[in-house]
Amino acid sequence: FILLVILDAQNSLKGFGILMSYGFSSTNEVARMIYKATPMMLSGLAIAFSFKLGLFNIGITGQVTIGAFVSIVLGLVKCPWYVCLLAGMVSGAIIGFLPGLLKAKFNVNEVLSGIMLNWIVYYAIGLIGTYLPSSMKQMTTPSELRNIPAAARMPSMGLDKILPEVSVGIIISLVIIVVFQILLNHTTFGFELKLTGSNRFAAKYAGMNQTKNIVLALTISGALAGIAGYM
Repeated sequence: FILLVILDAQNSLKGFGILMSYGFSSTNEVARMIYKATPMMLSGLAIAFSFKLGLFNIGITGQVTIGAFVSIVLGLVKCPWYVCLLAGMVSGAIIGFLPGLLKAKFNVNEVLSGIMLNWIVYYAIGLIGTYLPSSMKQMTTPSELRNIPAAARMPSMGLDKILPEVSVGIIISLVIIVVFQILLNHTTFGFELKLTGSNRFAAKYAGMNQTKNIVLALTISGALAGIAGYM
């Protein structure tokens, strides 16, 4: 609002009203808002989860990208949607595991390793993409893969009749958020994560396995980002 006032004080209130209400202005806009929000919820959770351990998962870009790429490739070879989702999750987890291992074993800063892995993933996908069969690529632009087929997309389960474009992904995202809320606040593992993030020395004194917690936190974070990539 302050920015709008600076740019155009006369229309700032009107502009702010549109900004806050446009997403609710019609059924289609509500549907599009939910459609756009679904992967953002998971990528946001991926970053927040690693934050609980005092880690910054800046490698989420690579994890989302690899999750999307692997999911699309499997979808193009006619794998069902749940296989594509699991493949995206596993591929994101693997890319998340690497900076976690480097941090836990060699104290390599996860920001640096995450940034470098983003570029490694980016160029590796480009390299792999050149060797994919032409049947997977658009004829007009060979560097672009074909659209993922309907069988590999998340089913709507009737949600699209109420809100166009919305799929079961929103339900999956909300379930994951609830599960992680319980995991962080009502389990020993969640307590260990938060304690390690807030006071690493106290956690070590209490006998908690920090190496395992660091690797697990970034691996789980990567898995969430991989699911977001598929979505």
